[in-house]
Formats: sequence, structure tokens, C-alpha cells
Amino acid sequence: MTRSALGLGTMGVNHAGMSQSNDHAFQTLVAHFEANDFRFHADPDSKAVQLFITGDAVVYNCRVQLTHDDELIQVRIHYPVVARDPKIRPYVAEALARANNGLSIGSFDIDMDTGDLNFHLGQVIRGNSLDDKIISGVFSAGLATADRYFPAIMRVMFAGHTPADAVYLSELDVHAEAAEPSEETPAPAANPSKPVAKKPRAPRKDRRSKTTSELPGLFDDNPDRKGGKLRRR
Repeated sequence: MTRSALGLGTMGVNHAGMSQSNDHAFQTLVAHFEANDFRFHADPDSKAVQLFITGDAVVYNCRVQLTHDDELIQVRIHYPVVARDPKIRPYVAEALARANNGLSIGSFDIDMDTGDLNFHLGQVIRGNSLDDKIISGVFSAGLATADRYFPAIMRVMFAGHTPADAVYLSELDVHAEAAEPSEETPAPAANPSKPVAKKPRAPRKDRRSKTTSELPGLFDDNPDRKGGKLRRR
């Protein structure tokens, strides 16, 4: 993942009003992206930073914003694809709902009127506790999650996959880890010095049908029977 879709170099920062701003949290937010050589646009009025960043396969339009009296930092990542066909939107919405079911933080959303797709993530901050670690953590988590499930969206929209299959494929590494045996309870190792005793096999039962002569009492009352055979007349 590259730092900016526009490349590194001079920052596209709007400094209007920043000299009059004494907002420590917003200054910390801007300083973080400056220190990491991102190209971005800073808006002091909305306390937001807007930037484009290249993921594994696409370029995301990202917005990082401080809200609720600087006690919440929010990251909104906009996908560059749109579910334009109204018939496909319910399937994309199902895929995003299935993806949300496995997330610890953050959520996907779709505008059912326009087909716009986003991933949203927020973290509560208290006082002046906003620092580079918090900003980097929430921003990186948002980008990593958007990258993980982007192939699932593409599979549903253009490859004809079901939402369940598409999301499952995006979570293959998670399913593989869950299927691995636990190290706490290893399987007992075989002891080559001690031969394994085989249980004696029980004798096979004769499954053949019995003949009429072997069935007791079948012809006991038959006067024409002699020696287990019927007497000819």
C-alpha cells in the first residue's frame, strides 16, 4: 500500500484559518500526515483531512475527521466503484452485511439509491490523548479492512459469485487459522517401540439364507414329508 495516489512530495494542504486555530487535536492530526509525507487537503472548519491513497488494487478516497468536540476520530474510506445496477445492489448489500458480521470494529455501508460503497471506522479519544499511534492505528485498520473485502465486492458485482462464497474467499486466512489444531492439546505421538496390539477379528457369520430343510417345524405336521423331503404322489 503506497502512501498517496498522487505520489510523495509537497503537501496539498489548505492552511486557511489554521494560524488562528489553537485546536491541539486537529494540529496533531495534520502534523501526523505531514510527518509521513502524505499529499492531503486539510479543512480546519470541519476538522478533517482528505486524501487519496493507493491500496492493493484500487485508489481510495479517504477522509479522516475529528467530531464530537474532538472526542471521536472517524475514518471514512470511499470505494472507487459503484453498484449502478439496482438489481445487483441487494446482493452487494448482503455481501457487506456478511463482512460486517465478522468485524470487531468498523462497518461497511451502501447507498441503496446510488450504489456508493464505503467503509467507516471510528475510535473514541479523551482529552489530549490523540497521538500518532492512535491516528496510524485507526487509519491503517480501515485501509486493511477495505483492501481485504474489495475482492469480495468485485466477485459479487462482476463474477457472479454468491455473497456467501465471495466473503468466504476474502476470509480464507481466518478460516484456515480456525481449522488448525490447537498447540495446547497436541495429538498423542505414536510410540514406535511399542507395537499396537490388534483386536482379534470376530468370526464371520454365515449370511446365507437357510434351506427349507434347516427351518425347524416347517413340515412337522405335513404327512407327505419324509426325511426332510416332500413325497411324490
